[in-house]
Amino acid sequence: DNYSVIVESPSASISISPSPISFGSVSRNTTVNTTFTVTNNGNIALTGLALSAGTNSYNLTLLNSSGSTLDVGDSVTIGLRASFPVSTDSGKVNLGTLSATSAQASASALITANVDSKLSINVLVVSVGSNTDSGIQGQPDGYVIDPAAGPEDEIEFIFEIENLFTDIEDVDI
Repeated sequence: DNYSVIVESPSASISISPSPISFGSVSRNTTVNTTFTVTNNGNIALTGLALSAGTNSYNLTLLNSSGSTLDVGDSVTIGLRASFPVSTDSGKVNLGTLSATSAQASASALITANVDSKLSINVLVVSVGSNTDSGIQGQPDGYVIDPAAGPEDEIEFIFEIENLFTDIEDVDI
């Protein structure tokens, strides 16, 4: 009888998904939850596993803790909570970094959210020199209204700004 022995070198690997961890589209003055998964992709157990969301102004909180060991091929799903004060800037916001660290390996993932804007700004008309264009909504960056615009040409913008805040939010604009 012949026997084969295959010896694998120990390999530690940990992943966080999704990466980045996103709360998606959120409103100001709310607290929202999301989940992420930590997976042991290596061929040895991960011991001393610890998760950290760092310190920040969004009160990032891990909702359930994982055990300190993650066996080969195992995954754990963790909840994450964030609070978005009224003063949060709109647009894509980086909330911090989530770190998963064990005695054998570590990984990190950016935590993001897309904070809804409460001001709607629309450009209705743009005039450059003698040319006027009211069809610039949706045009790509670099769109040219008047390629022959020259020194001392007058430029005029007409905007429509709509306040979408509620009385409850009491924000100065």
